Amino acid sequence: PPENINTTFKVKELPLPKLSMSYSFMDDMSSSKNVVGNGDGIFQKGEAVELNVQIKNIGFSDAENVQLFVELPGKIMKKELFIQNFPTHIGNIPQGKSRKITGILSVNKNFTFTKIPVKMTFTEEKFGRKTDFIVPITFKK
Repeated sequence: PPENINTTFKVKELPLPKLSMSYSFMDDMSSSKNVVGNGDGIFQKGEAVELNVQIKNIGFSDAENVQLFVELPGKIMKKELFIQNFPTHIGNIPQGKSRKITGILSVNKNFTFTKIPVKMTFTEEKFGRKTDFIVPITFKK
């Protein structure tokens, strides 16, 4: 057999989607009938705020069948902190485009924490990609 044979391969990465996220809270009751707040822009105990999430595909391919999973830390959170009307199926997000999703985040007056991390996981079906974001929520005492 021949010796010292070198083989070179060129590997080209597939163009993949990449998701980025931004978010904001609205505690102004004129923004939604489900909002209960004083309109000062600060999420406070006893309020229900509108949580607006903007998810953008900054990658080089379309993101297909994007899904959202929200995880609240600890068992106590499920009794005192609630997410309502938040869609889990976002659908397709073409390259360079974004989707806005909105839900209601509410906390009761007896909530004992001043800061919690809410984990948002976005999955994409075509390439099986998963992207995690931590949304730090701070409450005024």
